[in-house]
Amino acid sequence: MPKAQEARLDLPGIGYLLVEGIDDWHVHHHLRLAGVSFDIGYCGNDDNLLAKLSAVVVGSGTTKRILGAVLDADADTGVNSRFRSIRDRLDSAYDFPEEFPPNGLIVRPKLDHPNHDRLPVIGVWLMPDNVRDGILEDLLREALPAEQEAYIGKVVDRAREDRVATFGSVDRSKVIVRTHIIWQDPSMKDLGIALAPHFERLEPACRGFFDWQMRLFGEPTGGQT
Repeated sequence: MPKAQEARLDLPGIGYLLVEGIDDWHVHHHLRLAGVSFDIGYCGNDDNLLAKLSAVVVGSGTTKRILGAVLDADADTGVNSRFRSIRDRLDSAYDFPEEFPPNGLIVRPKLDHPNHDRLPVIGVWLMPDNVRDGILEDLLREALPAEQEAYIGKVVDRAREDRVATFGSVDRSKVIVRTHIIWQDPSMKDLGIALAPHFERLEPACRGFFDWQMRLFGEPTGGQT
């Protein structure tokens, strides 16, 4: 099992992907698209990840030429709120579109910014699909066979109704995904390792996310829009 790496923007390398937590790191380690090169670091939570993006503008000493970030657009934040938060932190140095692009955000430094040559291209993906409010597990649910996903959903809903389970409604997708994994392999602890054998529709479910990776990290100069 690979060891999750805490985010370090001062290390050598061209491309880097920031994710929220350790589980996210393991998932994205296994969702790394073949043919693209970047390192991954977890930030601990969404606030720390946003702080690292802000630090890039004020001069953090990052050596990265391409910087990606994956954030949940959960019920407490949502796509529009996330977009405003990111834009407010970075729009002094980057050119932003009016709305968050459904195929993922990629922005370049403003040509008239004094640090234009030293700022990285920045890309952001908001889970699950840049359109719906949700989390990483909402994307992974789409990679499950439809009949299994529906069956597990009924089971966990019934457990919550009967007060056997106490998870909140915002965590329903997490419970479905983890229940599926436990039912297939009770010893499985690494969510990332579980993807290949237990999420058979992973490629079609993640096609948009893979395309964003390729556009951001797949070119020598990075950030093709």
